[in-house]
Amino acid sequence: MRDLLIPWWNAYSFFVTYANVDGFADAEVVHPESDNVLDRWIVSSMETLIADVTAAMDAYDLQRSVRPFVKFVEDLTNWYIRRSRRRFWKSTNDGDKLCAYRTLRYVLVQLAKVAAPFTPFIAEEIYRNLKGAGDPGSVHLCDFPTANAAARDLALESRMAAVQTVVELGRRLRADNDLKVRQPLAEIRIAGADVKGLEDLIVDELNVKSVAHIADETELCDVSYKANFKTLGRKCGPKMKAVAAAIAAMKSFDGAATVEGVEIAAEDVVITRAPKAGLVVASEGAAVVGLETALTPELVAEGLAREFVSHVQSMRKEADFEVTQRIEVTVDADADVKAALEAHADYVKNEILALKLGFGVCEGATVDLNGHSARITVAPVAQAGV
Repeated sequence: MRDLLIPWWNAYSFFVTYANVDGFADAEVVHPESDNVLDRWIVSSMETLIADVTAAMDAYDLQRSVRPFVKFVEDLTNWYIRRSRRRFWKSTNDGDKLCAYRTLRYVLVQLAKVAAPFTPFIAEEIYRNLKGAGDPGSVHLCDFPTANAAARDLALESRMAAVQTVVELGRRLRADNDLKVRQPLAEIRIAGADVKGLEDLIVDELNVKSVAHIADETELCDVSYKANFKTLGRKCGPKMKAVAAAIAAMKSFDGAATVEGVEIAAEDVVITRAPKAGLVVASEGAAVVGLETALTPELVAEGLAREFVSHVQSMRKEADFEVTQRIEVTVDADADVKAALEAHADYVKNEILALKLGFGVCEGATVDLNGHSARITVAPVAQAGV
């Protein structure tokens, strides 16, 4: 339960922090009407959660009724909020930012209602602080939510799950091949996963410049098939040699097939993928992804800028600056770092909330930026100067 309560409370704290900063104070909790795909997805996921919990409770299966909460809170905190952070960080209260606030508030209130029978005290605390003026005074006086079928988009949920799979594979490839997460890569190529319309999420999550859809995984790697003798031995008997030869001759395999009269499943076949030159490849189920590993000078420069941003963000945190505190930054670094920061100055300043990015001798902390030594000083700027 700890794995559920702490992330849930962190999501609530995130909302309260930024709502107080921006003065968001809608009188009522409203069902959000948003064109943003993340908003539509998390609301649909909320309705799916309600439906799943209701079905399990109606069947008197308490264990099954609790299980969906963990997945939903994981999606809420590590996907919806993380992917929406920049919407809350915007300096202007535009329509998209308002939709983000309304969506997150609606989801948190609905979650409190659904979770109230299981976690009565934390649900009550969150509900009382976020409820609308016309809502009951306690979450325990509310009707248990009924899933809104019209708000569910199962196709969108499926595509978002495919995006999450692709992102997980991409992260695994970066970790396994020592490709730093802040180093942009040219392209990710995807086969066997329907992520169309959601490519921007993949670009941001994996720090790649483009997404290419590949019709067949053989464009990414050379694929070979081998019989798994441990599982096939008892199935095949005297046919084992013929079945193994037929499997080795296969051109494709989707997880099930009949070979020499024997039904074979995914666990009966060992698949080996040898990446094409310049790619690293990973797969899960039907999804296969390949990352380009070659780095151009432009990509290297952008990687330096992103590494710099990470260090300054850490310095902001260590200095205990408010989340909206504007700063000025001075950098003492070599020509490569200076050129990279100048080329990406707008990005850098927006990310670290800097009003000034200057270069010169300074006595700041020494940091390593992808092999380049640099000194950085960070100073607050009076809010009146914003």
